[in-house]
Amino acid sequence: MMKKNYTNYKKITSLILSVIICASCAGQTNNNAAVEALAEQTRISGTSTSETTAAATTETTTAETTTEAATAETSTEAITAETTTEAATAETTTEAATAGTTAETATAETTTETTTAETTTEAATAGTTAETTTAVQTSVSYQTAAVSEVTAPDRKKVYEAISDCYLINGQALVKLSDGHWWAMPLYTLSSGKKYAAVLNHIRKKVDSGVRMYSMPIPTSSEYYLPDLFSDHNGSQTQGINNINSQLDDGIIVVPACDAMWEHISEDIYLRTDHHWQPLGAYYAAKTFAQYAGVPFSDISTMTRVDKNGFVGSELSYVKKDERLASDSETFTFYKPTNKYTTYYYDTAYNFQLNFSFFIDQPVSASYSTFMGADNKIVRITTDVGNGRKLMIFKDSYGNAEASFYFGSFEEIYVCDMRYFDLDPFEFIKQKGITDLLISTCLFSTSSQNIDTFAGIVGYKG
Repeated sequence: MMKKNYTNYKKITSLILSVIICASCAGQTNNNAAVEALAEQTRISGTSTSETTAAATTETTTAETTTEAATAETSTEAITAETTTEAATAETTTEAATAGTTAETATAETTTETTTAETTTEAATAGTTAETTTAVQTSVSYQTAAVSEVTAPDRKKVYEAISDCYLINGQALVKLSDGHWWAMPLYTLSSGKKYAAVLNHIRKKVDSGVRMYSMPIPTSSEYYLPDLFSDHNGSQTQGINNINSQLDDGIIVVPACDAMWEHISEDIYLRTDHHWQPLGAYYAAKTFAQYAGVPFSDISTMTRVDKNGFVGSELSYVKKDERLASDSETFTFYKPTNKYTTYYYDTAYNFQLNFSFFIDQPVSASYSTFMGADNKIVRITTDVGNGRKLMIFKDSYGNAEASFYFGSFEEIYVCDMRYFDLDPFEFIKQKGITDLLISTCLFSTSSQNIDTFAGIVGYKG
């Protein structure tokens, strides 16, 4: 069986482990007015900006990606909050993953997936409590509109800037007091009108017995960006509140933004990539499980895998700046230890094969560990046996999130908001979906991604 599955895997490697465009969140390909204003590095110092000199490792914008079409008319110093766009990125990040790097053997009979990454420990991260799988109940009713403002317990940033700050290609590059360089996408405040309208449309089309949730995820700049950038970056908390205020009754808002604030001293985001660390996804998933009233496996029960030397997508967005390139980080993910099986389908739900959910990758492609790519439908069956079936519509942020639900739902369907070639409402009925979660990076709520998703669900407003 193992040999048969590996053979099947090789036959469709072009579908599952193709060169990966970890497009996710967003919108760096569509929301780049600020990028056009940043043909060269700009140093942020106090409340003023000035162009850096050659000593500041500058590289002129040369339209390396389709989003970097800087024109002669744009000024590198005329940067305002109105022109700073949601450059979250990833459309241009190509992370080559090949069958040859897949070191995990998985069969239909495989119930717990074997750990094969560089360093594996059973320990959970610092600050977590060893708990067994428990059912966390909530008083939130899915028939109640979850229109609530996000309010963090303590909005003080955990780190301060300890060097000059730079704007490079619509990204912030800064050395913080943790001693490391961070590259972070900047956000333009959005009304969230279309995202809310699309979700309201879905709520009306889906049977009232299906619980529906909205969980937009902020990027790292919400929590770690120094105040020096306040003129160039919008509040993602406000962006989420804008969305929440427009959602209809029957859509449960999951306050992942609040949950993340409580853990900002932990490694919940990547410094060199526009994605979060899986630990951040864990805290968001835990919050969702509380609102869904399902069991949730504590991270201490999972197998931890560390991949050292990771430098992610942000390196390309800051023009391969040597300061970031020489400051790699550790990518850490966690494998559930309960029994589950993973099935891969194309976007029209034609079966492809059984294979591991966690796919061994080169360090540079570590974020593609989860399912290998976005353009597919993935079904996971588990040993939970509670009759709850979850369907997730996500961008690439959701890739790191899905596995934390293996101890919460009997069956899980992971679907991408950009790649789904079926009638979603018929699919929900046919599969007996009990819970529908829309979980995306906040940038996807106001980029081309939401336009694509609107087409998938038939919203024409």
